[in-house]
Amino acid sequence: MEKNDNCLQLGTFLIDLIFFSIVITTTLFFLNITVTPINFIFSVFCSSVICFYSNKNIKKTIWITLFGILILIVTIVICEHTFDFSWDGNTYHKTMTAFMKNGWNPLKVTFYDYAASDIPSCAVLSQTWLDAYPKGAEIFAACIYAITGNIEGGKCFNILACIAMCFISCGFLGETTSLRRGQKIICSILLALNPVAFSQFFTYYIDGLLWQFFLLCIFCLAYLTLCEDGRLIKYCYYMIFISIVIGLNLKFSSLIYFGIPCIVFFVYWVIKKRKELKQSDEKRKIMSRFAILALGAISGTCYVGATSYMINLLRHKNPVYTMIGEGATDLITVQLPDVYQNMNNISRFICSLFSKTNGSKTIEQVEWKIPFTIYKSEFLPAHSCDVRTAGWGILFSGIFIISMAVIIFALIRYHKIKKEVCHAIYLFFGIMIGAIIFVPGLCWARYFGALFYVPVCAMIYLFMEYNKRNKTMYNVLAVVIAVLLGANMIPNIVFSDEILTDEYSVIENELQEFKNITEENEVVVGYNNRGRFSGRIFTLEDMGITDFTFGEVDENEVTGDIFSYYGLVYKIVETSYEKSTIN
Repeated sequence: MEKNDNCLQLGTFLIDLIFFSIVITTTLFFLNITVTPINFIFSVFCSSVICFYSNKNIKKTIWITLFGILILIVTIVICEHTFDFSWDGNTYHKTMTAFMKNGWNPLKVTFYDYAASDIPSCAVLSQTWLDAYPKGAEIFAACIYAITGNIEGGKCFNILACIAMCFISCGFLGETTSLRRGQKIICSILLALNPVAFSQFFTYYIDGLLWQFFLLCIFCLAYLTLCEDGRLIKYCYYMIFISIVIGLNLKFSSLIYFGIPCIVFFVYWVIKKRKELKQSDEKRKIMSRFAILALGAISGTCYVGATSYMINLLRHKNPVYTMIGEGATDLITVQLPDVYQNMNNISRFICSLFSKTNGSKTIEQVEWKIPFTIYKSEFLPAHSCDVRTAGWGILFSGIFIISMAVIIFALIRYHKIKKEVCHAIYLFFGIMIGAIIFVPGLCWARYFGALFYVPVCAMIYLFMEYNKRNKTMYNVLAVVIAVLLGANMIPNIVFSDEILTDEYSVIENELQEFKNITEENEVVVGYNNRGRFSGRIFTLEDMGITDFTFGEVDENEVTGDIFSYYGLVYKIVETSYEKSTIN
């Protein structure tokens, strides 16, 4: 029991670091106080207070705090020694992060007014979402940036949340199942770690982060459903509140991802207890659950989400401006491969699940493949943080089929014996099927990370059956699924190793060479013809490269490139310096 509590408390401490950083910073924005190192220091203090409140043990609280801070430092150091290689990261995520760290208060000043007066390199930007989008991840990143002075360290939220959910999952499984220690660890890791999360570890992409909080929310909703008198009821209330608040401040689509499960589970609770609601205890229980769900939604949009939902309402009369209504930007459907454009949502999902892994938008016909077959062409796109087709992994279609067969077998076997568990599974799959039918873009893996939970659910059942019946077949099949899920991430593992070893040193050397150029010559840095990757400017400044002028660089006058992908260009002005290419 104590080991379960230690896992839950450590995971909660890490989640609280993110939560309180966002809440404290937003509160200070109301007071017209911008991001400073104090924001994060205070969030550490608040996280420790919550930890002490849960265990009433000062010694344990100190150890959890120190261990949590150590984990945070390690994630920051890792991220500082990688360069974000993503399009979104180097266009708007890093830019919003840097603006807030440099003094931008999104509640008081528009992005464009601040850019015009303080940051010329961003004055030419025109994307409407720079003001409108939820800013939860960027606020946390800005707090980290304010302490470290390195914008790349801010993207540690992806690794940090993954580690937190590994601990929390282990604690929940230890509390609610009969899994052995090794089984719990394997299942916990595979619940939190998958190709989508892995591929975004070293970027400012936030899909993996969103699915960690979705998992947290589902865990707690399921616990309230299956363990009505369990000792973690209050804990689940707290974590549901946190997951909703943070989730709603990651993406507008979180209104769907978190809203639908919460509503579906709540309706189920009411229907299940409809005959008992006249009893004061049952009525109080239902009202408590309604209150925590409503409080999370209201806090996540009206208070913590004031920098997006409320500002949009005031400026555009639309809290989700750019998502629906006037000014809406269709960033999902138009980015799907050509072959999917005229399909319905169900067809898109099925075609993507059983296709070759491919990141291209110009696929003219469905590239079907037999499950467990592997093509050489799949390995390069498989590690991408933005795979459009079959992004769940090169082996996932086969893993999914096996897992669904196991789950269907379990439902048939136990539908009369363990009704509550079966009902919870029905709810989860009903939510997923409904989402596939009505939500566009779920053929795109990063928008449908919940699919990764299916194989792990099958593993949990198989491990429990093995522990109960001691039949080797169950254990072998569970281990096979675990091994396949691990093998499914091999492209991500290989690519991550390259990023952490070879790639960083290569880019660092290139930047040092460019720094030497700026110190010896008059240099103008500008955007290339692929896009305005304004986030790169802040990476240059953090690396000590500041002796340059930002301006327009004609493509015919380019002296060289900075960064080999999603980068910048430069030209040397009035010098005899020999032309060079920095890439």
